[in-house]
Amino acid sequence: MRDTYSWRNILVQRLRKQWPDTAGISPRRLCDVELGLYCLRSLFASAPAHALWVVLSGYNFPFPEAMHWTDEQRRMLNNARHILTPFKNPFPWQRILDQYLYLPEHLRGYDIAEQHDQYATRPISLCVNRWEVYHQALTSPLKHTRRTLTWADAGQYRFSGQRHWTSVTLPSDLVFPAPAPGHTLDGKPSRSPLTVSWEDLLDTAHWMDTQLTQQRQKPSNLWEILERVQLELFNPDRTALQPSGHLYLDGMLHLIGMVSSGKSTLMNVLAVWMARQGMHCTLVVGDVMGVLERAQLFTDLGLRAAPILGASNRERHTNRLHRMVAASQTAGALSQSHIGFRWLSSACPLDGLRDTAQPLTIGQQPCLQLYAVAKNDEEDANRKARACPLYHVCPFHQAQRDLVAASIWIATPAGLVYTRVAPQINPEQLRFAELVYRRSNLVIVDEADQVQMQLDTIFSPNQTLVSRSTDAWMGRLSQQVLVQLNREGRSQLV
Repeated sequence: MRDTYSWRNILVQRLRKQWPDTAGISPRRLCDVELGLYCLRSLFASAPAHALWVVLSGYNFPFPEAMHWTDEQRRMLNNARHILTPFKNPFPWQRILDQYLYLPEHLRGYDIAEQHDQYATRPISLCVNRWEVYHQALTSPLKHTRRTLTWADAGQYRFSGQRHWTSVTLPSDLVFPAPAPGHTLDGKPSRSPLTVSWEDLLDTAHWMDTQLTQQRQKPSNLWEILERVQLELFNPDRTALQPSGHLYLDGMLHLIGMVSSGKSTLMNVLAVWMARQGMHCTLVVGDVMGVLERAQLFTDLGLRAAPILGASNRERHTNRLHRMVAASQTAGALSQSHIGFRWLSSACPLDGLRDTAQPLTIGQQPCLQLYAVAKNDEEDANRKARACPLYHVCPFHQAQRDLVAASIWIATPAGLVYTRVAPQINPEQLRFAELVYRRSNLVIVDEADQVQMQLDTIFSPNQTLVSRSTDAWMGRLSQQVLVQLNREGRSQLV
């Protein structure tokens, strides 16, 4: 999540001192309007004022001016789309322009025609540096919003359980662990093309077979599978496929093959080769069990790998893993062994400090919601939530901590989109989808068609408009209209 508010704090503080009580908009909105007009003038000098929403909408219209934009101008448009999200629709933008017109002249930095077709800067004596502030906001990288944590220390605390409040006491002789290291957010400004020879991949597959045979006490045949694979790439004219002894990766590359032709094996071997070369790789697979199986493979090879998992469905994932391991192992249920159990633990260290026999269920852990027991009403009114100081050794959050040092990340599309980096590790609020393009040298997607379907479901949900059943959108709408007509008669609908 980007910080889209603090850029205008200085202007808002100065404007508020001169702000009339009868103004129809706030100082914040004045800054937003003028930022939008400044961006529009910088990118489309001849465009009318009411055209800003078209630029912010995100549609790739063939703007002639865009053919000659500099990198700074492209960043201005990207920043404006982040900051001015309420104005991606024509009606809010036109309404705010109307309100801006009625502000006193000494507050406004622009004169706008009543039809919103013409606008121009005007002389100002208040906040004369506003143009520099607007330029800085549009051309500087937007910072992440940060969350400041207050760690709990020794004492008695309360937190909300499923139905009632419960308490826990942190003893004074408890040794709190040192904070865990966080992710590096420097990012990679550019990535050089990656070339790997097929012989290197075969050597990596042979090394993997040797390690897995020793580790699992049963033969591995990754080299045999990869040796049967024939790599064919397009010729320079892109007219025909021809055998190739090197895999060249630059930008997006789509590798296709028949079912069971070795595509997943190639993905695993390529990830291992990159990890042994000191590079970072992210694998995207279709389901959580596939994530945990690959994590088991890479950890058996002695590599640092970790999954990107959410906490909402942990109980279901744990049950599925137990069933999968029980079906594949001949040992008893109590001797099941899988690296996935390391990251699916439901244990909470605070449970052992509570005076109750009822354990906390998944979702009740007070990781960020510990409230010190108030001694009086004033302390109770000013109480703030505190973070659990045992996070850095907590089994429940083992995956988040392992991801910091792992060279191979394995995730599902939902895990990338929904899972956030824990604030106990990094104060910046960001999701792993954004962290991946900062950290990874390569992202490999297995079964890309299935992953694309999941992403479409997340970002482009569908809705049944008309059907025989009553759950269609038009059916529900007609029912609501009929109910209101019966209630209101012929009066205007709200």
